[in-house]
Amino acid sequence: LGPMSMSMSMSPMSGPDETLHLHPTPSPEEEDSESSALFSAEGFSSVEFINRLFPSESSLSKVDSSISQLRRKINVVDSSIMLAIHQQSARGSQARQELATAMRAVSELTTKVADIKRKAAQSEGMVQEICRDIRKLDNAKKHLTSTITTLRRLAMLVSATDQLETLAEKRSYVDAANLLGAVNELAMHFDNMTSVPRIAELRAKLNGIKAVLRAHALGDFDAMSRLSSSNAEDDAQDVVETAEDAALLARMRGACAVVDALGAQVRAEVVDRLCERELSAYTMAFDGRDVGAPALEKTDRRYAWLLRRLNERARTFDVFPSEWRVPQLLSVAFCKVTAAQLTAALDGAEAAVSVDVLIPALTRTLEFEQELADRFTVDGGGGGERSNDDGLGLDDEEEATSATAIRKRYERERRQRERDALEASGQGRAARGMEGAADAAAKTDFRGLISSCFEPHMGGYVAAEERELCEAVARLVAGEKWHREENSDNSVLTSATQLFLQMKRSLKRCSRMTRGNALFQLHVSFKKVLRRYAEAIWNAAAPKGADAAVASDGAAAAMVAAATTGALSPATTWKVKVEDDMLARVCLVVETADYVASTLYGLAEAVRGFVDEEMAGGVEFEDVEECFVDLKARGATLLVLAVETRLDDALTALGAVSWDQYDEIGDESAYVGEVAAVLRSALPLISSILGEANESYIVDKLFGSFTARWRWAVARCRRVSEAGLQQLLLDTQVVRSNLLSCVTSGASGGKRLVEKEMGRAEAMLKAAAAPAEALEMLLPDATSVERLRVTEMRGGGSGGDGGGSGGGVLRRMAEARAGAAASMAERMKQARAAMTSSSSGGVSGAGKEK
Repeated sequence: LGPMSMSMSMSPMSGPDETLHLHPTPSPEEEDSESSALFSAEGFSSVEFINRLFPSESSLSKVDSSISQLRRKINVVDSSIMLAIHQQSARGSQARQELATAMRAVSELTTKVADIKRKAAQSEGMVQEICRDIRKLDNAKKHLTSTITTLRRLAMLVSATDQLETLAEKRSYVDAANLLGAVNELAMHFDNMTSVPRIAELRAKLNGIKAVLRAHALGDFDAMSRLSSSNAEDDAQDVVETAEDAALLARMRGACAVVDALGAQVRAEVVDRLCERELSAYTMAFDGRDVGAPALEKTDRRYAWLLRRLNERARTFDVFPSEWRVPQLLSVAFCKVTAAQLTAALDGAEAAVSVDVLIPALTRTLEFEQELADRFTVDGGGGGERSNDDGLGLDDEEEATSATAIRKRYERERRQRERDALEASGQGRAARGMEGAADAAAKTDFRGLISSCFEPHMGGYVAAEERELCEAVARLVAGEKWHREENSDNSVLTSATQLFLQMKRSLKRCSRMTRGNALFQLHVSFKKVLRRYAEAIWNAAAPKGADAAVASDGAAAAMVAAATTGALSPATTWKVKVEDDMLARVCLVVETADYVASTLYGLAEAVRGFVDEEMAGGVEFEDVEECFVDLKARGATLLVLAVETRLDDALTALGAVSWDQYDEIGDESAYVGEVAAVLRSALPLISSILGEANESYIVDKLFGSFTARWRWAVARCRRVSEAGLQQLLLDTQVVRSNLLSCVTSGASGGKRLVEKEMGRAEAMLKAAAAPAEALEMLLPDATSVERLRVTEMRGGGSGGDGGGSGGGVLRRMAEARAGAAASMAERMKQARAAMTSSSSGGVSGAGKEK
């Protein structure tokens, strides 16, 4: 049963009536998988398996049919196995035959490949032999062609050299120039054949011909220069020799072509001899024996000589090609000679040359250099004008709209159009292809060629500019109106803007003459002038004794410390009395110092834009900026001390009251009215002049110091009665309301200070009025000094130790608080409106309105 059960699939039997079921057409894969799963199970038992197939005796009746079916199945499987064995045997013999056939094909293919390789090697050898013969023939052709070409060139060179020799003897420059160019090109082909005797002999002959042409050309140029000089000196002779001059000039044009063909070295020699000959007359006329002022007085004559010479020689200079730049090279040589002579004259002077002589000479020199630059700009040299943008934001319409400025602008546009036309036609590119001295002349900037010799002697000019600016400071401060200009958005003094305008003009004047050390020293003078201006406006605005009060280290801190400790000696060092007109001046000084400090950056950038690059890094105004920041701080401190001085009488009155005998509670004390009056008079005046930022800063400082002084003035009161504590608490709250009503929207710091200090004062008063055990609740962070002050406040008048009076004080102070605060706010609003409407009328108007 075991082997038979491997090929059948049975369903489990659960009862005696169930029969064995065999699947009619199971696939071999299904039978194998089911048999494997059935007999590979762990714990398989054949007995249990048979019992499960035939669970009852009645089921044994079907054993024979089942066995028959299984035997048929076995027979089918055996037949399939035998068929597979026969087929596999047949396929093995067929595979052996196919393998033998493939081996024979591979052998044949190997034989054919070897045969192909052999034939390819034979073909390659034949191709190499053919190419070897072709290369020999090709090299022979090349050598033969090169030999023929060289012989032809040699024949042409010999013939051209003979012709050139004849033309050189006849001085036929035009034909010689054309032929010389061809000879030079032919001779270049024989540069590597100098060892050949015939070539060396021919080159020596050619060099000799070039030497002859050079000598003839130089001699003719000398003759032309002498003839031109004699014609310029004698007009009658010029008329007689006009035809001869025309023939000579025509011949010299050809000579120029010959010189070009001879090379840049000969051309430079011709131009140098011409310039030397032309300037010999100049050095004779201006021999340089004068020194100092007499030499500078002749500068205009020097420049007139060159301009006249250029005009006289215009016809002669037309002979030379434009790319030689003969007039420009002559002008450069003239500038160098003139600079050397003027340098010797200035250095040889026993005393410094007067500015009245130096500046006109320098101005004329700069004009002459600009004239030369404009004259030769179209040809590519000289450069354009430097920008004079000052960067200060100050208007100077006179310079921008003057006829001279408009004319220069149109001249620059015209020259730019001419340069564009030259570039489009290709002449500009040809001009840029020059060599030697002409190339250097094309890039020469005439500005500074002569004027640079004045640079070491500009100290007097800088001193004169500084002196003029110092005089302007004195004049502007003396004429200052000391009030805010009508329809003005700021409160800057007019003298500040006028001073910057003066420095701008001075900077432009100096930049037109020099951009070197003198301009750098001028910026140093600007710093000196600005410091003097800061000192001048402070002296004009600060009252007597202000310097001592402000100069004391930590004046506000000393003032608060004096209030804290009760010391009297330091309390008087900071006091300074300032009237309303002087108070307005100090406010203007604060705004002006802020404006100047913010404008110095633009001034520094303007100077850096003008001065030479190597000096631009040393231009700085940080120390001057610190000076004006310090001036602003001193002005702010003076304003705070001035208002504190006015408020000091109220604090003195507070301390003079006999609080131990005080028995009547009023609306508010008289010293509270004094505080309100001071605030109504001073703060609107300050706010009408100062900007929002400066106003907030000063109000914060003022309220910070005053509230601290008020708190300690209250704390110094001893043995205060119950009525006195009520009155002090009421006064403190009224003052607090007055101060808060004066705080602007931007002065958030001042509001916090008022809330903190005045709240602290109220807490101390409440603690003094409450029982002793309430101190920790009202002042949990009280210092030892504050505890002592609170203890000293208690025990005055009918209040005893104040243990039962706290509730009454806290209840009775609320009624007067609201009314007093509303009244003070309305009075402050009216005072601000009145002061704002009168601020444009000046300081006197503000005083009258008060």
